[in-house]
Amino acid sequence: MKVLFFLVVLALSGLALVSCGVSPLLHHESPNREPQSEPDSQNQDASAPAGPRVSCDFWFLSQNLCASLTWVRKPTSEEPGEFSLSFWNKNQNSDQTVTHSAPLADKVFVKLWMPDMGHGSSPVTTNQAFDSNGTPRIGVFRSTGVFFIMGGKWEIIVQLKDASGGVLDSSKMIFQVNH
Repeated sequence: MKVLFFLVVLALSGLALVSCGVSPLLHHESPNREPQSEPDSQNQDASAPAGPRVSCDFWFLSQNLCASLTWVRKPTSEEPGEFSLSFWNKNQNSDQTVTHSAPLADKVFVKLWMPDMGHGSSPVTTNQAFDSNGTPRIGVFRSTGVFFIMGGKWEIIVQLKDASGGVLDSSKMIFQVNH
């Protein structure tokens, strides 16, 4: 009888760890915390042309920066996607061109969160973008490993972090996934 009880408790514990709740085994930095700032646009038009844009997909109030998201490769149900984040000073965009300005942060961090289900997705890797000559593109970052594990409403959360991993500013946009 004790063995059966132990197996049931073990099975339920394992189920709790992989359910749609926040897993203690996965790294979720305050997943239910509202971002400190909100973007001007709540919906990303994934079919928008690449190039300079005036939409502020992400707004970082503390640095008065905007960032736009441009898909390099949209994710599918089988393959992860990739996008670039281009930052600029919100006050320098009145002439309809994007003036890049690197955020004052040690790291740009992206996470994917599904608020209706209470879980995230695989970790996204975000690094400085480089041009074809290997020169860093100031204010431009490349995010890879973007994978939405199911259809529905997702938040793409961009955080600016300091050297110790503390969040300096955060912004999110809603992205609808139809698998």
